[in-house]
Amino acid sequence: GDFVEVPNPKSDKFFVSGLITSEISSDGKPKPLTGRPVNAAFAPVFSLTTPSIRQFRSGSQVPFVFTINNAKSNGTGSVQLTKEVRLYRNGELVATEQETAIETTGGKSSSSITETGVKRLDSSYAPGEYALQVIIRDKAANKVSSQSIDFEVVD
Repeated sequence: GDFVEVPNPKSDKFFVSGLITSEISSDGKPKPLTGRPVNAAFAPVFSLTTPSIRQFRSGSQVPFVFTINNAKSNGTGSVQLTKEVRLYRNGELVATEQETAIETTGGKSSSSITETGVKRLDSSYAPGEYALQVIIRDKAANKVSSQSIDFEVVD
C-alpha cells in the first residue's frame, strides 16, 4: 500500500501533485498518458515502464510528469520556480541534479503548471528499489513542495 495525501485544489496552498512515470516519445520527451478503452482494461501490458509497473533498466531513462499547483505570480504574470531531482536507493541519496529554473513561458497558468523531466539512470546502478524525488521551489512565495515515486531497476 501507499500513503496518499489529497490536497484541496481549491485552496491557494502551493503543492506538487500527480508525479508519475511515463515512456519516452519519438521527440525524446515524456509521453503524455492516454486513457485506455474500457474493453482493454485487462489487456496485456507491453511496457514495463507503465505507471503501474515502473521497471527500468540500468543505463536507461526514467521520464516523469507532474503538476505544480498555485505558484505565486511575481507581479508580471510569470512565476519563479526551480526544480531539483534526487534519486535514492534504500533511503540513501545516490544522485542529485542541480537546481534549475522551470521555464514558464507560453501562457502557462500559475494555478496549474504541468512539468516533465527525464532522469538518466547511470549504467552502474544495481538492480533494486529506488525512489525519485522532485523538489519544487517557488522563489516568489518562498515555499517548497516535493513529491516522490518509487520504481525498480532491473537487469
